[in-house]
Amino acid sequence: MSSNNTTKPTGGAHMRHVMESSDPNVNLLEQILSRDNVRQAWKRVKANKGAPG
Repeated sequence: MSSNNTTKPTGGAHMRHVMESSDPNVNLLEQILSRDNVRQAWKRVKANKGAPG
Protein backbone atom coordinates (compact mmCIF):
# COMPACT_ATOMS: atom_id res chain seq x y z
CA MET A 1 0.00 0.00 0.00
CA SER A 2 1.32 3.47 -0.78
CA SER A 3 0.17 6.98 -0.04
CA ASN A 4 -0.13 9.72 -2.63
CA ASN A 5 -1.01 13.38 -2.21
CA THR A 6 -3.94 14.18 -4.46
CA THR A 7 -6.03 17.26 -5.00
CA LYS A 8 -9.78 17.23 -4.46
CA PRO A 9 -11.91 18.88 -7.16
CA THR A 10 -12.53 21.74 -4.70
CA GLY A 11 -8.79 22.39 -4.46
CA GLY A 12 -7.94 20.83 -1.08
CA ALA A 13 -5.24 18.21 -0.75
CA HIS A 14 -5.81 14.94 1.10
CA MET A 15 -4.04 11.62 1.54
CA ARG A 16 -5.19 8.68 -0.57
CA HIS A 17 -4.17 5.06 -0.03
CA VAL A 18 -3.69 2.97 -3.15
CA MET A 19 -3.81 -0.82 -3.09
CA GLU A 20 -1.16 -2.30 -5.39
CA SER A 21 -2.64 -5.74 -5.94
CA SER A 22 -1.46 -5.99 -9.56
CA ASP A 23 2.19 -6.36 -8.46
CA PRO A 24 3.52 -9.71 -9.77
CA ASN A 25 5.98 -9.96 -6.85
CA VAL A 26 3.35 -9.99 -4.09
CA ASN A 27 4.01 -13.65 -3.26
CA LEU A 28 7.70 -13.62 -4.18
CA LEU A 29 8.92 -14.81 -0.77
CA GLU A 30 6.42 -17.68 -0.78
CA GLN A 31 7.63 -18.69 -4.25
CA ILE A 32 11.29 -18.55 -3.21
CA LEU A 33 10.68 -20.62 -0.08
CA SER A 34 8.39 -23.16 -1.72
CA ARG A 35 9.31 -26.76 -0.97
CA ASP A 36 9.96 -27.55 -4.64
CA ASN A 37 12.25 -24.54 -5.15
CA VAL A 38 14.27 -25.30 -2.00
CA ARG A 39 14.59 -28.96 -3.04
CA GLN A 40 15.90 -27.97 -6.48
CA ALA A 41 18.37 -25.52 -4.95
CA TRP A 42 19.64 -28.19 -2.54
CA LYS A 43 20.20 -30.59 -5.45
CA ARG A 44 22.29 -27.94 -7.24
CA VAL A 45 24.35 -27.27 -4.11
CA LYS A 46 25.03 -30.99 -3.67
CA ALA A 47 25.89 -31.43 -7.37
CA ASN A 48 28.52 -28.67 -7.36
CA LYS A 49 29.76 -29.62 -3.87
CA GLY A 50 28.90 -26.22 -2.42
CA ALA A 51 30.97 -24.23 -4.90
CA PRO A 52 29.42 -20.96 -6.10
CA GLY A 53 27.61 -21.03 -9.43
